[in-house]
Amino acid sequence: PPRWLRRSGGGPLGLRADPPARKAPAAAAGGPRAMATGAGEARWGVLGCADIARKLCVSVQEAESARIVAVASRDAGREDKDKKARAWADANAPPGTVAHETYEALLGDDTVQVVYIPLPTAMRKQWVLKAAAAGKHVLCEKPVAIDLQDAQEMVEACRASGVQFMDNTMFMHHGRLEEMRKAISDREGFGRVKHVVSAFSIPFGNQESWAKENIRMNAETEPFGALG
Repeated sequence: PPRWLRRSGGGPLGLRADPPARKAPAAAAGGPRAMATGAGEARWGVLGCADIARKLCVSVQEAESARIVAVASRDAGREDKDKKARAWADANAPPGTVAHETYEALLGDDTVQVVYIPLPTAMRKQWVLKAAAAGKHVLCEKPVAIDLQDAQEMVEACRASGVQFMDNTMFMHHGRLEEMRKAISDREGFGRVKHVVSAFSIPFGNQESWAKENIRMNAETEPFGALG
């Protein structure tokens, strides 16, 4: 049976055997752009088999108004690309999820309304533009682009196509951030902020085998490294 990520429990990766219970899906209406009007159920497609996309599958499954319907693996002349997409969908998406052999095939799938793009940073602009041209709403992983000009072009493309664009900076929508802001702004209780120290790291960066295989060590695909 498919294995599902959860937020707690279930071993080191938080895996569990069964998806959470949910209501029967409502009938979607109005074509690919119906999500903008709130009609029916938002049908999601995942562009790529990234590990981080597993978390999105859980979140979508737990929502009552959304469903994963398709997954695609890249077309790089790989003989196993269709098998990879199928295996990933079976492990992380609901039964019946379509596994496409190419990203283009997923964008051409009329059942998909919104596309999640967890691809490496250097590839995101290309596929956001293609998704917008295909009339798909877009949720793009952070950072959305390698520079401001590219980001603006992506937003404008979505606006011109009448689709929604959103970056996946999820913590901006968490109540914890507002509570932190309140605490820091409390001059009497917290004091005046004079210095901020921040650090971001990734595991195994010093392991040669990991460095050779992980995309974050490839400046062409992830120019921001660990931040990509």
